[in-house]
Amino acid sequence: MRLTLFRHGHAVDRTLWTGEDADRPLTEDGRRRTAAMVASCAALIKAERILTSPFLRAADTAAIASKVWHRTPSPTPWLIPGAATAVERLALLAAAGVEDLVLVGHEPDLGELAGAAIGGPAVTLAKAGLLVLEGDPKAGGMALRLLLSPKAVGRLK
Repeated sequence: MRLTLFRHGHAVDRTLWTGEDADRPLTEDGRRRTAAMVASCAALIKAERILTSPFLRAADTAAIASKVWHRTPSPTPWLIPGAATAVERLALLAAAGVEDLVLVGHEPDLGELAGAAIGGPAVTLAKAGLLVLEGDPKAGGMALRLLLSPKAVGRLK
């Protein structure tokens, strides 16, 4: 399996947000950086499906990605922050029967998932950051193939 983990872009600061955390939107800068990251990584993404946390900031990130990656995002409850452990998420991925998949979600959940998959500590994903894993979706069964932040991608241009 090839698994791409994509963290949502910059959202309104939670200390300034008065609504439900699930409804916290991307900032304009977050949208811009997400769009730039998605465009820069377009050639890398061949995923069959995009699964996204239903939280607004992740769903909006997935919607931006879907325009370039040409896949319709599917809201997935187990990508809600804290909804499942990394090992539980790996089991769900193993049962999914998909060979190439993108997950759009949150930290620390995505980083913990990556760490469990490679059999090491959590990996930190920057906002609008992306990483690619390959192998069997089980604890220690995958290898980290790529880790990109928007800042690093910007330096390549």
